[in-house]
Amino acid sequence: MPRKVFFSFAGTGDTADNISNFHERKPFGENVIRIYFNGCQDSKIGGGSPGIGYIAPDLDVVASKLRTCFTESGELSLETLKRQFGSSIIIKGAEADLDRVAIDDIHLQGFSRGAVTTFATARHLDDLNIPISLIAADPVPGNTKAYALKPSSEFYKNRDLRGCKNLRHAEVILGTYDKEVNPLHNTYFRQMAPLFSTDCQHFIYTVPKTHHLEFSRKAENHVFDYCTKMGLTTHALEYDETLDRMFYTPKILQQKFHVSVAGRTQLSLRYKQALFREVSKSRATLTMDEMVKAGQALYALNRSSDFPGKDTLCGKITENRSTEGKALREFIVEFENILQYFFHDNEKIAPVLDNIRQDIYQLINQYSCETANHHQKQALIDNILKSLESLKGNIPARQYTAFYVSMAHFMKENVMTHPELVHYLDETETYHETPCRTITSANPFADIKYATSAEELATILYHMSERSRAAAYDDLTPLLPRLVTNANQLGDILRFLPSDKIKDALNMPHITALINNIEDANLIMGKLFTNGQRNQVFQSILATFRDRLKDSPLSFEAVGNLMQFLSADKCRVFFTTVPFASIHATSNSDVLKFFEKLTTKQLNAILPLIAKQLTDYIKDKMEPTARTALEEHLTGKMTGESNLRLLSKIFPERHPPTPSQHELKAKITIARSEMLDCTLESSSIASHGA
Repeated sequence: MPRKVFFSFAGTGDTADNISNFHERKPFGENVIRIYFNGCQDSKIGGGSPGIGYIAPDLDVVASKLRTCFTESGELSLETLKRQFGSSIIIKGAEADLDRVAIDDIHLQGFSRGAVTTFATARHLDDLNIPISLIAADPVPGNTKAYALKPSSEFYKNRDLRGCKNLRHAEVILGTYDKEVNPLHNTYFRQMAPLFSTDCQHFIYTVPKTHHLEFSRKAENHVFDYCTKMGLTTHALEYDETLDRMFYTPKILQQKFHVSVAGRTQLSLRYKQALFREVSKSRATLTMDEMVKAGQALYALNRSSDFPGKDTLCGKITENRSTEGKALREFIVEFENILQYFFHDNEKIAPVLDNIRQDIYQLINQYSCETANHHQKQALIDNILKSLESLKGNIPARQYTAFYVSMAHFMKENVMTHPELVHYLDETETYHETPCRTITSANPFADIKYATSAEELATILYHMSERSRAAAYDDLTPLLPRLVTNANQLGDILRFLPSDKIKDALNMPHITALINNIEDANLIMGKLFTNGQRNQVFQSILATFRDRLKDSPLSFEAVGNLMQFLSADKCRVFFTTVPFASIHATSNSDVLKFFEKLTTKQLNAILPLIAKQLTDYIKDKMEPTARTALEEHLTGKMTGESNLRLLSKIFPERHPPTPSQHELKAKITIARSEMLDCTLESSSIASHGA
C-alpha cells in the first residue's frame, strides 16, 4: 500500500501536542504517517528565540530542516527527523523501530503561520519529485502591508509557488475578517494566497468569519473533507454547522487580503452546500448549475416578510441576467450582510428591521438603475438612509451612528447608483466545486506601478481601500498620460481618487485636455462617487467651458445634464462664468427640458442671474405655446416672493404688473378728490334750487 505522510504545522503559540490531540480524532489509514510540529515560537521551527519567533520567524528554517530528513531517493528518515526537531514534533502512525520510509504522497496542513509554513515546505520539498498536496487555513504571514514587499518577508518568499512543479493540489481557506477588530489585528493578520502553477489544481475558499481566532465549523470540516478525499482517513467526520455563520462580513468592513487574492476567491464548498439546502426550501426547482450569487440574494431576501412586489423582486434576482439583475443581487446580499453584522443577535429590534427591509426593497424594486438620472439616484440614496431613522431610540446611539455611517459608505460606491460597477463583479460561480483559474497575467500581484492599460489600472483601484488609493497616487501619476487616452477612461480612474488627488491630476495639462467638451465632463461627473469629487472636477474645467464657447457652443440639454451634478451654489458659479445667452437650442422645447432637470433650490439660485437673458430669449425665440408651458412649469416650481416677482417680469403678458404702494396711494387720493368734487357740485346745485 502506498505510504503517505501528513505534516501538520501549528500556528504561532500553539503546540504539536495540542494539534495532535485535535487531528488524531480522525480515523487515519494505517499507511499514513502523521508528524505534528510546534508553532514558530519554537526556535527549531521559527529559527529565533521565542520572542523573535512570535514576531518575525523565519519559516525557511523548519522547511529546510525538513528537506534534510529526506534522502535523495525520496525516503523519509524518521531518525533524522527526530534528531533535527527533537521534542518540537510528535510522530504518529509509524512503528517505533522504523527509520527510512519510501513516501509516495506528501500532504501539508497548517493554520495561521502554520498555513504559510505549508507554502514554504512545498518550495523546499519540490525537488524530491514526490506529489505534494496542501490545505492551508487562514494563512497569515504576520507582515505589514509595507514590509510584505521586502524580499525577506514571509509573504514575499511564499507568494509565488508557480515554480513548484510537484505541487499537484492546494486548498487555501481565507476568513473574511472584520477590519474593525483592533489596529493590531488589521495590521499583522492580513491573509495571503500564493500563485499556483497550471499543473496544480487549486481552490481558494472564503468562509464567513470575523476574526483570526473565531472557530469556523465550515473551515474545520473542509480539513476533514480534504483528509477523506485524499485517502488519508477511512471515513469522514464533521462538525455540526447549524450554528455556523451564513452571512459574510460586508465588503465595506472587510479586512483586505495581501495582493494577488482579489478576483481569485470562491465561496467555500461547505458554504455552498448549506446555501443550496436553505434556498431549496423556497425554490424547489433549484439546480447545481445556477448562480450562487442569486441564491445568496434570495436567501437574504427571504429574511424579509412579504411586501408588495416581493415576488417580482424575487424574479428579478433569480432570472434577470442584465446589469439591473446583477446590481440588485449585489445590493441585496451586501445590505443583508450589513444588517447581520450589526444586529444578528438582537431579537428585540427584529420587527423594526423587518420594516426597514420592506421599505428599502420596495424602493429598489421600483427604481431603474440603468435609466435613472442623477437626481433620481440621489433620491434613492436619501430615501434609503431616511428609512434607517426608525432605529433611533431602539438601539444605543453609538451603534446607530456606526450603522448609519456604514450604510452611507455602502451607498456611496453602490452598484444601484453606479451600475457600470457590475463590470467588476463575477457571477459565474455555481454550486459545483470547480478549481480557481490560474493567474497568467504579466502583472500577477496587481502592482499599480506595472499596470499596462487604463482598464487594469481601474480594476486595481477598485479592489483597493480608500486609504490605499490615496497612498498609491504617486505611483499612479506617471501612468495617467501613458494609459489614459479618453474621458471615459479618465472617469473610471478619477472615481477612485479623493478630491485633492483629482485636483492634482487635473492640474496636468495633458489630462485636462482629455475633457474636450461638456459631454465629456458629464460622462466623468456621472462616474464620480461624491459631491466633493464633482466640485473638484467642476472647478478644474469651468474656465475651459468659457474659453471654448466660440469653438464648441453649449446646448441646453448638455448644460441641464451638468446642472444635475452641481449644488445650487455651483450652478450660480456656472452662470456667472458662462452667459445664459451663449447656450443654444435646437427646438422650442429645449429650454423647458433644461429647466425640468433643475431642482427648486437650483432654480431659485440661478433665476436672478439669468432673468434678463431669459426674458430676451423668450421674447425673441420662443413660440407662444412653448412660452406658456415654460411659465407654468416655473410658476409651479419656484418659491420666494422675489423670484415670483421676477417671473412676472419675465412673463409680463401672463402676469399683469401689480401697482406699487405709491401708485395705489396716488389713485386713492385722486379718487377721493373726485368724490369730494362731486359732493361739492351736488351741494351747489341743491343750494341754487332752494
